[in-house]
Amino acid sequence: MKPPPLNQDVADLAPDGAELTAYDEEHVVTYVRMLDADTEEADWRGLFWANIVADPSFELDNGSWTFSDIMSVQNVGTFARTGSLVAFGNCSGGDCVNDPISGAYFKQSLNTVASQTYMLTFWVAETGGATSEVTVWWGGAEVADFVNPANNTLLSHNWQELTVTGLVATDPSTVLQIYGRQDQGGIFFDDFSVDIAAAVPEPSTWAMMLLGFLGVGFLAYRKKSTLRLA
Repeated sequence: MKPPPLNQDVADLAPDGAELTAYDEEHVVTYVRMLDADTEEADWRGLFWANIVADPSFELDNGSWTFSDIMSVQNVGTFARTGSLVAFGNCSGGDCVNDPISGAYFKQSLNTVASQTYMLTFWVAETGGATSEVTVWWGGAEVADFVNPANNTLLSHNWQELTVTGLVATDPSTVLQIYGRQDQGGIFFDDFSVDIAAAVPEPSTWAMMLLGFLGVGFLAYRKKSTLRLA
């Protein structure tokens, strides 16, 4: 049994009936957070955080990102994951991802909240085979290293999603820096997202929460919320 998605998009109008729906099952994590917020008398609207990356898909190409000399924004047309523009590099060798000063990178300074934990997701595709590598730097420190994450995937439009969790901000401004190498071709990046990390139920307990906690608790909360708005 698969765990529920963590950060599903929410509909403008959620189900309001007495029966659990597929929408309810897909949004179990969101519902648990709403119940927690209600218990703590907190504003549930604080659960839904916007992506803090400016120009996350490179379509604006407005200077939000800074690129090293061997990385750039390229128009790849329909091969992009979304839109037509992507970040691109064709640097070869270990120095591309291991040298924080002269490597093949692009970066952005993000507006963060000190002590807050964030989660990064982005998509990668390549036009060559091994060896390739992506390293992620957060606030000047390397936090992730992906080896051969997406060999020979661009032409088949088989973009691969990479995720980095547990990113703690120490200042109101945090630099996100991405390095890439592809020894036989090119490496492409698209659709970056950095948002506040959410608590994740243990896989062994989420189904119990869905059947019990949600089945009774959230439907009662749904009824109570309806009465408040009436």
